[in-house]
Amino acid sequence: MAEIKAATDDTFEALVLNNDKPVVVDFWAAWCGPCKMVAPEMEKLAAKYDGVVDVVKVDVDANPRRVGLCRGHHASWRAQRSRAH
Repeated sequence: MAEIKAATDDTFEALVLNNDKPVVVDFWAAWCGPCKMVAPEMEKLAAKYDGVVDVVKVDVDANPRRVGLCRGHHASWRAQRSRAH
């Protein structure tokens, strides 16, 4: 099965921003019910696109700096990443 990588504030740039492949980022929290419902779908995505797309999870409670930097910019950033690949 494909690996879902866990990014932190310190590893986000290497795993996501500087990745050669497209990346799906799951911002999640242990207390979040919908996040738990999405987790199996993220695993399916990782398996289906193994080697083509990386799936990365970010625990929003443990990595507040990264979440703060991404807030409000995610839609345009996703579009730019899509065009680049």
